[in-house]
Amino acid sequence: MTQKKWLMAAIFGALALALAWWFKPAAQPANDSAKPQHSPQSAASEQSAEPSEIPLSAQQVQSLGLQFAAATAADMVPIATLPALIAPPPNARVAVAAQLPGIVTRIFVTEGDMVKAGQILASVSSRDLVSLGAELSRARARLSVAEANAKRIKQLSNEGIIAPARADEADAALREAQVNVQENARLMGMTGGASGAGGYALTAPISGRISHLAVETGKAINPDAAPFVIDGAGPLQAVAQLPERLIDSVHAGMRVAIAPDVIGEVMAVNRSLDAETRSATLTARLPAAAALRAGQSLSLAVMGPAPADALSVPATAIIRMGDQHMVFVKSNGGVTPRIVTIADGGRSPSDTRTILSGLKAGEQVAISSVSELKSLSRAD
Repeated sequence: MTQKKWLMAAIFGALALALAWWFKPAAQPANDSAKPQHSPQSAASEQSAEPSEIPLSAQQVQSLGLQFAAATAADMVPIATLPALIAPPPNARVAVAAQLPGIVTRIFVTEGDMVKAGQILASVSSRDLVSLGAELSRARARLSVAEANAKRIKQLSNEGIIAPARADEADAALREAQVNVQENARLMGMTGGASGAGGYALTAPISGRISHLAVETGKAINPDAAPFVIDGAGPLQAVAQLPERLIDSVHAGMRVAIAPDVIGEVMAVNRSLDAETRSATLTARLPAAAALRAGQSLSLAVMGPAPADALSVPATAIIRMGDQHMVFVKSNGGVTPRIVTIADGGRSPSDTRTILSGLKAGEQVAISSVSELKSLSRAD
């Protein structure tokens, strides 16, 4: 009986072990325990960090007034945008000074007028001109006497009546009288006046624009004053301060631009630094343009070759998102935000920006209602 009980216990134990092995759960791979577990919340946050399309219906596009422009290849890129002052080049600004003291009797131009060389600017009444005319008349009278005297003495000398030295003295007196007449006539010619009229005219020595007028009718003027200043109508110069970090990058011959149709050239870069501003002086030559005036302050873009694959888009297409720049690219169902990298030289004169990465040539970017699109992207 005891042997039968042990046999039954052994059978039941083997059966229990078999059942335990059968229902044992499958072992998990060792590598699975090392893998990080992602919760649904973290997966959703990772997906939201990526730029997603903003769906827009045709009605929404119309109500927003969305406009698009294609990204085009850029050949030039602004290296720097500098504040500049427009100035006329040497010899292009001329001060018109009075030749003799007098009283202004009439003014024929106003500040800002365009004038031609030789045009009368003002008329001046002058006592000195009357005295100069009288002196010229006296010099001419003395010349007539000297000519007659020299002719008579020369004839007497030829006949042997008087010594030849007397003829030489008469010739010297004649030459002195001629010099006096020439000197007084030259002075009269410099004033452009006539002794009988008692006045002279101030005329424009060059063609250009009256940039300064400091005279009034009835006021006295003196030779040490310049009542008119004329700026020539030719090329102008722009003077800008170039930061120290850009001195080695900018050189003579590089292009500069103020507007799409005003393109100039760097003439010189003074490599000596200003002790206070730590900048050097850049001088550029600009063509004559109706929009430019001497003394005008504006922004000057120094242009350099664009990097490979650089693109140009209107400046209105770019918006800041935190410390990054973004554009909105047109897609089939709306627009897609796109992070881009732009050149740090500033805007070009055509009001465009250069994109270095993040965009492909030909892609359409939104150039209007960009702020509204930014709000929609945040709402999503």
